[in-house]
Amino acid sequence: MSPLARASVYLHWKGVRSLFHQVHDELAIPRPYLKMPWPSFKRAHVKAFSEEEVRHLVKACEYTVDKFHAGLSHVFHQRRPTAGRDKAMVLTLLDAGLRVGECLRLQIQDVDLATGEIIVAPYGTGKKTRPRMVMLGITSRRAVWLYVAKLQGSDPFDRLLPLTPLAARPPLSRLGERVRVPNMHQHRLRHSFATRYLRGGEAVFTLQRLLGHSDLAMTN
Repeated sequence: MSPLARASVYLHWKGVRSLFHQVHDELAIPRPYLKMPWPSFKRAHVKAFSEEEVRHLVKACEYTVDKFHAGLSHVFHQRRPTAGRDKAMVLTLLDAGLRVGECLRLQIQDVDLATGEIIVAPYGTGKKTRPRMVMLGITSRRAVWLYVAKLQGSDPFDRLLPLTPLAARPPLSRLGERVRVPNMHQHRLRHSFATRYLRGGEAVFTLQRLLGHSDLAMTN
């Protein structure tokens, strides 16, 4: 069902429920939907990326799919024009566990390339994007450094990755398609960060802070 269809069903149901409320209050007729079973759904399981899948995704950021070039018998590699940007984005999402919106709102000055510290500023009401500090590892830090070094005329207040969340989805999906990694999306990168963090023996309370969750139930 499309989002528009779901919205139409929801609005129709709200109107019907309001009618039953009015009839119940004025005519004391019982509301039939109170005895109806509510539909239940099973939350989809998000599987973390394996180490091999991560290697393939990082390689796909830099090079096109291996293809047999026309008239040649060997495999042809070509470096992608957005290799630096895509590699910096994927490794930052995977290594820092940021939401894609948080990552795309980062300014260049928010990333300390010497220490790997990233300052995440609150956004809007601050209920979803909570202020915190996260860290980049050596590999991710080097990828971001190489990307920033090639930006010409950049200002510290410029956005690190000049993309909107909507514009960032197709590049991420195409990365998965090129290396045949299914279900490639930004939330799976964040989930993989959390899974790897806990498998490393770290505390779930620290993970809650790094993810910016307001309560532990959300982290669980």
